[in-house]
Amino acid sequence: MAIVQDQSFQLFTCRNSRMIRNLGWLLPFSEDLWNRVVISVSGAAGSAQPRRISVVGVHEGDGASTVTYGLAHYLCETLGYRTCVLEADLRAPASQREGLAPTGSIGLKGFLSGECGVDEVIFHVDPLDFHILPSGPPILSPTALINDRSVQTTLQTLETMFDVVLVDSPALNNGPENRAIFGAVEASVLVLKSGRIEASQAAYWLGKVQDYGGKIGAICLNGVRFGLPSFLRKLL
Repeated sequence: MAIVQDQSFQLFTCRNSRMIRNLGWLLPFSEDLWNRVVISVSGAAGSAQPRRISVVGVHEGDGASTVTYGLAHYLCETLGYRTCVLEADLRAPASQREGLAPTGSIGLKGFLSGECGVDEVIFHVDPLDFHILPSGPPILSPTALINDRSVQTTLQTLETMFDVVLVDSPALNNGPENRAIFGAVEASVLVLKSGRIEASQAAYWLGKVQDYGGKIGAICLNGVRFGLPSFLRKLL
């Protein structure tokens, strides 16, 4: 089963993506953090190399997609794993908006509805080296498409092509289909937005993931503000 690679898409859309430029520049400074996430997820999954990992935020805009892309880049660039991002947020997809998938792709929606084969909607993100299966056009109610059977089938298909599949999941506060996703992956990374969520709320959502049958492998607090070291400030 061939992996489709649109050369013009790789050359123009991907290389000009703000998301890609930021992740590529930050990788050398974040390798230790990504490594800790991988070790933690491996421990929760009970496997030296988990093959199915979901990344999920509480609200839209918490940064789950950014964490997914950064982790995918690390798995490819540093660990040498063939990695695919499965964008499972059909309500608010980010990959086409961020330039990681070609505009107009029917993506996961097309595959699940039988309009295309999976090899027709997988794209290589050239500078970051991972592949992505975008969600396709947004739909209001994706629960009919995202269910236990469809998630398992999709992941099994992708596992024949890749070492690791990262599921960019819909936000917990608006994504009941997470129940099917958590049941199909080995562990999950929970992304919390600093300054947006209180400790009691975080505890509630941790419990919700467990209620859905998920295993928390790591928790990422996104958007933490910190000052630059003095020696760097002098250079600016």
